[in-house]
Parts: sequence; structure tokens; C-alpha cells
Amino acid sequence: MSDDPILTRAEAQKRFFLYFAVKLVGLIALFAAVFVSRNGLTLLGGVLLAIGGAGLFVRPRHLGLTTRK
Repeated sequence: MSDDPILTRAEAQKRFFLYFAVKLVGLIALFAAVFVSRNGLTLLGGVLLAIGGAGLFVRPRHLGLTTRK
């Protein structure tokens, strides 16, 4: 196997920051869902909960940061 990097440094950095942003937005959405739904689950709270939950399932390999062995 070759020891060449899969991505250029700039592309890897861009994808890492995208991954970090998705995780951060997911956490913010979860906290917002809890805040909005204090008195009962609303449509907005449910949507925020779904977005936050989906954001937490994103993995580095989904953005091409790692490869499977």
C-alpha cells in the first residue's frame, strides 16, 4: 500500500470543520428542542429533536475523513 495521504491537507481540514459544525449544530438543536418543549412536545421541538438526533449519527467516514479497513 502507498503511504500517500488520501486527501490534501486543505481538503481534510475543510471536511473536518464541516464534521465539527454538523456535530455542534446537532447539539445546539437538541438543547433548543429541550428549551422549546419545556411545557410539552411541539412540532418545532420535534423537528429540532430529529435534526439534533440525526446530527449525532454523522461519522467521520460519512464525509470521507477515514476509510474502512
